[in-house]
Amino acid sequence: MLADLDRARDALQAIPPDLPRDEWVRAGMAAHAAGLSFDEFDAWSSGGGNYDARAARDTWGSFHSGKGVGPGTLFKMAADAGWSAGMAHKPARHGKASAPPQQPAPAWIRTELTAAEVWGRCKPATEEHPYIVRKSAAGIPLNMLRVLPAGDPLRIVGESMA
Repeated sequence: MLADLDRARDALQAIPPDLPRDEWVRAGMAAHAAGLSFDEFDAWSSGGGNYDARAARDTWGSFHSGKGVGPGTLFKMAADAGWSAGMAHKPARHGKASAPPQQPAPAWIRTELTAAEVWGRCKPATEEHPYIVRKSAAGIPLNMLRVLPAGDPLRIVGESMA
């Protein structure tokens, strides 16, 4: 039983406490069902930026065993947060919810191109440019309007910007 409590404590610490209220309540119900104490739940909750000691105590007092949320919910929530049974997890104060990990950009996106580089490749627009002609914009100041020259390889979402 002690090993199960240690595992439940470890799982709870893997879940960031800055959850939306309904998920936070679910985590609390699961911790309660797993046999954790209010003090353990409260210490975990206090790591959230939206911590309210009275709400934590009142909410904990409303939990009753056998209401559909069991210890498995705690382990599932922890696994969804990146925890796995047996991993050495150090309890952490979660302050703010962490940002999701950055996904690598698709191969067709060239992320090292800066806005200044794109601007530098552009040429001043003229009244003869097809867009200006199509919009009947002759006579409108074009001093800040720039266009990519024909054949420029710049693409956004696969579409040529030239």
